[in-house]
Amino acid sequence: MKQNMEKFSKNSHFLIILVLFAAFSMYAIASFFDSTDNYINSFYTSVTGSDLETVVPVDQVFTDVYLDHVNAEAIRALYEEGIVSGYDGGDFRPGDTINRAELVKIVTAAVDADFGGMALGDCFNDVSDEWFAVFVCYSKDNDWVSGYEDTSYKPSQTITKAEALKIVFEAFSYPVCDPVVTQPYADVELTAWYAPYACAAKADGIIPRAGLFNAANEITRAEFVQMVYNVMIGSGKASR
Repeated sequence: MKQNMEKFSKNSHFLIILVLFAAFSMYAIASFFDSTDNYINSFYTSVTGSDLETVVPVDQVFTDVYLDHVNAEAIRALYEEGIVSGYDGGDFRPGDTINRAELVKIVTAAVDADFGGMALGDCFNDVSDEWFAVFVCYSKDNDWVSGYEDTSYKPSQTITKAEALKIVFEAFSYPVCDPVVTQPYADVELTAWYAPYACAAKADGIIPRAGLFNAANEITRAEFVQMVYNVMIGSGKASR
């Protein structure tokens, strides 16, 4: 009996040593592959200057505007001209709507407005000395925008496609249809206030010629940048 116990004890010790050896071997192998992956990732990051998750192709200026985005060329062109910029995280948020304050900031930059020596502020009852005041008041002084009946501008309110088109055309002194003899789009009546702008925009390819005009649709950041870019090209202020 004693011999059997001694034999069992020796076997147990051997099994424990074997298990420990196997566990140590697995740990060593896992550590090797983990270290290798970390080295590769570190090397790749040192070459690109970015974390793997935020690597942006050389020709891509914003993390969320890929090279095949329908408005990528326009966004890149206006970015390089210093007309538009993105957010702190490097994104542009092309699908977000644009408000009335943001819009006139872009337009004044696109026409290279000169604010030198001008006292611009307090031009609407809701526009005094905020960051957007100079852009809004400059636009008002140049008859690009007007307020509402209550003398407000509503800077944080989103803007429609028709309103945006009118402001851009006015800012660039872009010629419009006068008179409008045929409906430019099936949903644009000849008597609509925006008909002359829609007519010219369709004729010159400022906006897509197919489909409806959708005057009341809220315009996105990407759509507005494309509109401005197309007007700049039509005005000879930019080239493709």
